[in-house]
Amino acid sequence: GGADNNEAGVYEGMGWVSFNGGDIGQPGLYGVDIPDGDGFLSGYAWSGGTDGEPEGGYGWISFNSADLASCNPAIAPAERIGNNIVGGARILAIRDEYNADPTISNSGGYDGCIVLDGVTVNADGTLDGYAWSSDLGWIDMDDVSATYVNTCNNIASMPPGSIFWPGDDTGLTNGTTNVVYQPSDTASKCEFHCDTANGYKWDGSACLKGVLSTDNSTCPIQSGNSSCTMDLEWDVEYVTNGLIRNVTDSSVLENNISSDSFKNITLTVDPVTYTLYSGPNASDIELDTLTLNAGCAPGLATNITSTNCETIPTPTVKITADPNIVRSGEKGEVDIEINSTANLTCELFNTAVSPLTINYEPTMGAWSNSYLTDPLTSTKIVRLSCRFPHFPSVPEIVKDARIEVVPRVEEI
Repeated sequence: GGADNNEAGVYEGMGWVSFNGGDIGQPGLYGVDIPDGDGFLSGYAWSGGTDGEPEGGYGWISFNSADLASCNPAIAPAERIGNNIVGGARILAIRDEYNADPTISNSGGYDGCIVLDGVTVNADGTLDGYAWSSDLGWIDMDDVSATYVNTCNNIASMPPGSIFWPGDDTGLTNGTTNVVYQPSDTASKCEFHCDTANGYKWDGSACLKGVLSTDNSTCPIQSGNSSCTMDLEWDVEYVTNGLIRNVTDSSVLENNISSDSFKNITLTVDPVTYTLYSGPNASDIELDTLTLNAGCAPGLATNITSTNCETIPTPTVKITADPNIVRSGEKGEVDIEINSTANLTCELFNTAVSPLTINYEPTMGAWSNSYLTDPLTSTKIVRLSCRFPHFPSVPEIVKDARIEVVPRVEEI
């Protein structure tokens, strides 16, 4: 209620105020919408007099931003920020008189604007504190209670309209009359929007969100092992009984999901797909799907066809000309050195026997040998090319040795 103001020629105190159509002195169905989180207020309250009667009060109090247009000084729209209510509301009857002619239509130019900045929301949803009206004084908001709902009752709330006419030469005087609203053929409608652009999905009764992610982009399996471990994480909103299922083998990873968490999983070289469902069954809405791949740790080559990963270090493959200059008609000589932890099949080109195949095995250790060319009359490139017979996808290793030829002395 508002404090009494007994100065001559001004408005009296507000009396009791109803915030929904189920309270004392209701003129119909109405209400004030206070969001359960940050957001703007909307709707109407009703001032019905000091004794709770429909007559004697100030009528409709609007919490809609459009009705604050002519407040002076300007007031921001009514808004909940955290547990504080800020901005303003307005008594429409006083506003209408003020807007008709602020200088003469009421005694003092009262505009009906109310400042809500002293009002807070308690943990139980009730309001606390005082609003301020420069016309009527303090308005006690203690114990105003709120009920949060997620349904719609198909009722459109609005204040009565009015028609204003000026006096003219027919003897009519200034005045207003209420406009009677007639039911339309189309009922008011409610529409709920699920923000699918930001990952939310509608399951038929609620707007839900769920995201699967991992703590690492890769899961390397070390040489000699067949698996690795990593965390599969999930972030959910409004999910109360979710399910994560291994789609690859149909096993359940986690159920009864209602909050963010993670689980350590084991991966092999085969990919595995997990799906997060909105409910306890695989027939419920799929909120997110994630396919995870594990591979062998980096190396020159990896054998992913065997049970365990096999990583191949870079082998030693060398070829040198000794000497690298010979006289015309002389044979050249090259030295070969090979050392590898995996089998190699090498071919030597442009020697006396060409191509010459060298089958290297790791048991040979650091193996070396020398090979001669045919007699040379011009520069010769001797090439050594090695490949891994068990890893055909690994590129060949190619090394060259260059032998220069100079003329004999007698040929000068």
